[in-house]
Amino acid sequence: MREYLSKIKKYALYLLAAVGVLALLWSLVTMNLTTSRSSSVLRSPSPLSPTGGGLSFDLPFLSEDFAPAPSAANLGTQKESGQAAESTERKVVKTGELSMLVKKAEEAAEKIKNIASELGGFVADANIYDVSDDSKSGTVAIRVPADKFDEAIKRIKAAAIKVEKENVNAEDVTEEFTDLEARLKSLKAEEAQYLKIMSQAAKVEDILNVAARLSDVRARIERLEGKIKFLSRQVDMSLIAVSLTEEADVELFGIRWRPLFTIKQAFRGMLEGLAGFADAAVSFVFFLPVLILWLAAAVAVLWVAWKAFRFVRTKFFSS
Repeated sequence: MREYLSKIKKYALYLLAAVGVLALLWSLVTMNLTTSRSSSVLRSPSPLSPTGGGLSFDLPFLSEDFAPAPSAANLGTQKESGQAAESTERKVVKTGELSMLVKKAEEAAEKIKNIASELGGFVADANIYDVSDDSKSGTVAIRVPADKFDEAIKRIKAAAIKVEKENVNAEDVTEEFTDLEARLKSLKAEEAQYLKIMSQAAKVEDILNVAARLSDVRARIERLEGKIKFLSRQVDMSLIAVSLTEEADVELFGIRWRPLFTIKQAFRGMLEGLAGFADAAVSFVFFLPVLILWLAAAVAVLWVAWKAFRFVRTKFFSS
C-alpha cells in the first residue's frame, strides 16, 4: 500500500512540474501577444473607433446634432462609390514594356527620348551600359499622355530592327479612384462638423479634445489627397519601359543564337542570386540575438523547474 501511495505521489509531482513549465511558457507567449496587440492599437489610424485605440475620450458637451457618425459616413461612402462608379468616366492606367534589337543602343535611346518630348511626355529613366567592347545595351523609361500611348508604342517599334517582346497592360482603377474620392468627401464633412463643434466649445479640455480629433482627420485627408493625386498622375501619364540590345546575332542552320545576350542574362541572374543570399545572411545575423534570447529563456525555465522538482522530491519524498 505504501509503495502504491509513493508511486502516486511521484507521478503527481511529475505532473505538477510539467504543468508549471507549461504555465510559464504560456505566460511568456500571452505577454508577447498582449504587447503586439497593444502596439497595433496604438498605431490604429481611426481615433473614432468605439472599440478603442487612438483617442477614445468622450466630449460631454457634444449634442446629438453635431456628433459625427462614422458608421453612417461609411455607409454613405459605399453608396456614393457605387453611384460614382456608374456615372464617372473610366480611369485606366496603361503601361507598356518592349524588348527590342537595335543597331545602336545610344541612337535608339535618343529617338525614344525625342518621341516622348514630341508627344508631350518626359523621360523617367535612361541607362546605357557596355556589354562588350563593341556592343552596348540599355533601358529607357518614358511617360506620355494616355491618349498618345498607342502612337508612342508604334513610333518606338519603328526604331527597332526586331521587337523581341511586347507587353501592354491596361488596369481599370475607376472603382479605387471613386472610393478614394468618396472617402475624401466624407472626411471633409467630418472635418466641417469638428470645426463647428470647436466654435461652440467653452472648456479648455473640450477644445483640446476636439483639436486632437480634428488634427487626425486632417492628416487622413492629406493622405487621401496624396493618393488621389498619385493615381491621377498614373492615369494621365502612361509608362513605357523599353529594353535595348545591339549585340550581333549568330546564325547557325537557321537558328538564331545570341551568346553575348545569354552570358549577360546568366551573369545578371548570378548577381541577383548572390544579392538574395547576402540579404538572407544579414537578416539571419541580426535575428540571431533574438533566437539566442528565446533559447536562453527556455533553458532557464527548464533548469528552474528541474531544480524545484529535485528540491521538492528530496525534501518531502526522500523516504
